[in-house]
Amino acid sequence: MFRKILRHIILIINIGFVVLMLVSGLARYFNPAKYTLIAITGLGFPILLIINVFFAAGWLIARRLYCLISLVPILLFMFRHIDFGSGGRHTPSTEKFRVMTYNSHGIGYSYWPKHKKTMEEMVDFIHSRSADIVCIQEFASGKNDMPAERLLQKEYGYAHVVLAAPNWMRGDIKNGIATFSRFPIVAKHNIESSKEGNTFLLTDVLIGADTVRIINCHLQSNRFSVGEYEFIEDMNSFNAGVYKKTEMDQKLEGVRSVLARMRKAYKWRVKQTEKLTKLIEESPYSTFLCGDFNDTPSSYVYRKVSRRMRDSHRIADFGWHNTYRRFWPGLRIDYVMYNGAIQCCDHNVPAYDVSDHRPVEAEFFIAKPKN
Repeated sequence: MFRKILRHIILIINIGFVVLMLVSGLARYFNPAKYTLIAITGLGFPILLIINVFFAAGWLIARRLYCLISLVPILLFMFRHIDFGSGGRHTPSTEKFRVMTYNSHGIGYSYWPKHKKTMEEMVDFIHSRSADIVCIQEFASGKNDMPAERLLQKEYGYAHVVLAAPNWMRGDIKNGIATFSRFPIVAKHNIESSKEGNTFLLTDVLIGADTVRIINCHLQSNRFSVGEYEFIEDMNSFNAGVYKKTEMDQKLEGVRSVLARMRKAYKWRVKQTEKLTKLIEESPYSTFLCGDFNDTPSSYVYRKVSRRMRDSHRIADFGWHNTYRRFWPGLRIDYVMYNGAIQCCDHNVPAYDVSDHRPVEAEFFIAKPKN
C-alpha cells in the first residue's frame, strides 16, 4: 500500500516537471514582454531536461511504460533547445578567416583591483587566438589608463577599428562596443538600439574581393544589482537558508525587483530584435551577427533572429558549451551567426574565465559560385 502511494506521489511530481518542461520548451513562441514568467521558465530548460531524464531512467527500471511520460517531451524538445551541435563542418574552398565575439566585462575597467594588468592579459589572449575580426562588447576605452585599443591596433595588427560608446563616461573612460579588423573597413554605421545606451555597430569590411557586413550587438541586459545576483545564485545553488520562511520573507522584495528588471529587459530586447531583424533583411551583403544576446537558444529573441541567420555552433561544433559562467549549468547567450555566401568550418568556446562571459570564435570561408 505504501509503495503504491509513493509511486503515485512520484508520478504526480513527474507530471509537474513535464508540464514545466513543456512550458519551457514552448517559451520561444511567446513574446517575453507580455509573458515574462513563461520566458523565465524557458531559461530553466536545461535543468528541467536533466530532471526529466532522471525520471525517465527511473521509470525505465521500475515501471517501464511510465518512462514515456518524460521521454516524449524530451525527444520533442531536446534537439531544438539544447544545442549539441551537428559537427557538420564545411571544407574550405577558399582561404579561411577567424571571427571572435567577446563580452569582455569592461576589459577590466572598474571590475578588477588591477584592471590595467587584467586588460593587458585579455588583450594578449585575444591576440593569441589569431582572429581576423574581433567584436567586443563592454569595451572600455580611454586616452590615459586604458590603452587596449592602441595595443590591439599597433602591436597586434588590427589596423582597422570602429568604436561605439554610449553617452555616459567615467572620467576618461567610455564603455561601449568595438569591432577590430585585419581587413579594410569600407563603411560603418552606428545605430542606437535603446535609451539604456545599447547600440548596433554595423561595419562593412573587404575580404578579398567580397564585401561582408558585420553587425556587432549587445542586447539589453537585466542589470541586476549585487544583492539580486546574490539572491539568484543562492536560489540556483539550492542554498537551504534561502528557502527558510524568515529568509524568504526578507527576500520577497528582491524577487519582485528581479522580476521587474527582467520584464523591463525583455521589453527592450523585443524592440531591439525587431530593429535587428530589419537590419539583417536590409543588408546588401553576406552578414555576420556577433554579440551578446542576453538570451538563450530557447528564447523568443533567438528564434526570431536565427530564422534569418545560421548559428556557427549548430553548424560546426559538437557538445554543450556555455558562454555565460555565472549561473549553473551555464547559459549560451553569446553567438556568431552568419548568412549569404559565408560558410563555417569550425567553432570553439575557449575556457578563458577572466570575464563573466567566455569568448566565442569560429572559422569561415566565402564560398565562390560555381561556373
